[in-house]
Amino acid sequence: MTAPTQAIIQEYEVLPALRELFRHHPVLEKSGIETLRKALFVLRFLSYRPDTFVVESALEVLHVEGEVLA
Repeated sequence: MTAPTQAIIQEYEVLPALRELFRHHPVLEKSGIETLRKALFVLRFLSYRPDTFVVESALEVLHVEGEVLA
């Protein structure tokens, strides 16, 4: 389990990384959380595999802002 402060720090990194990932690979917008976690790390948008909760939170922000329509 990720500590709350670490999750907050990760969230600030994950949101822009997701935006960049979707900009380069729009097909991934319809992917599940685990696929996105792996893609962020494997495709080098992040240097670590982020926590599931953090990716879900960042995706929620993108949905609310209308950036992800999936």
